[in-house]
Amino acid sequence: MSQPRIRVAAYVIRCRTVPELLVFDHVGMPEAGTQIPAGGVHPGEDLEQAVTSRTIRWLGRCERRWSR
Repeated sequence: MSQPRIRVAAYVIRCRTVPELLVFDHVGMPEAGTQIPAGGVHPGEDLEQAVTSRTIRWLGRCERRWSR
């Protein structure tokens, strides 16, 4: 039997007068829907490292917007 795939996700909230949640859409892939930063955990990587690196990666790569 294969091992389960471990994934992490993050809710990134910007605290303003009205709190905002970071969400993004994949450019050219509207069928993916609106998402939050997420991704798989590499072998030997702990969960905190994984969620931090996935969040940083998505912050730099994707069109993003803040939702109220």
